Amino acid sequence: MLTHEREDLLCHPLCQSNLANKWRNYGRLIFCVDFCLQFGVALMIMVYIYVMPKPNQPNYACRGEEGNGPLYLNDSYSANSTVGRPAFRHRYMHIIQYVLYGFAATLICKRLMHAISVGWRFAFSPQLLATALSMVLITFGTMPPGFEPCDMQWRTIVYAGLMFVIMVSFILERFEGIGLYFTMFFEVFRTMIKISFLMVFFLLA
Repeated sequence: MLTHEREDLLCHPLCQSNLANKWRNYGRLIFCVDFCLQFGVALMIMVYIYVMPKPNQPNYACRGEEGNGPLYLNDSYSANSTVGRPAFRHRYMHIIQYVLYGFAATLICKRLMHAISVGWRFAFSPQLLATALSMVLITFGTMPPGFEPCDMQWRTIVYAGLMFVIMVSFILERFEGIGLYFTMFFEVFRTMIKISFLMVFFLLA
């Protein structure tokens, strides 16, 4: 139907029954796995942000000299450190980072498998592009592993977390009960963006 551009046939009762049967058999499981992976990545990013020393905290130790690149310290953090990115000070930081890597790697593998099975159309979908961009941000914000983030890494990991929260919110639209509230929120947000563009147009005119 999609090949011959006859999407209207999907509204036929027989097609609806077939789609409902597919959803009950394996569609629901795939959807739940996809949601759990995205929620897991978003959750681990939030945990990563929570446990890592932040620039406004006294234990923030990333004090690179201006004009020099970061110096990766292999030894444990010292209060006298003045340059570079210090290594993790606690074992649980390593665990959180590797769990984040595990969720992210599993999600990107699932996306690639889906792209191979569906075809080239999925390669240009916003879902895959947003996931790929988020993975790039996560990689840049947490690599090399075992070191605390500096200012630039903080920015990228926060952007990645924001993107995953938005993607999870779009998935929550499909849930019965709470999905309506997310749909209303996004509709109001889209309306506000349109009004803002109109206001800018009138102000410039």
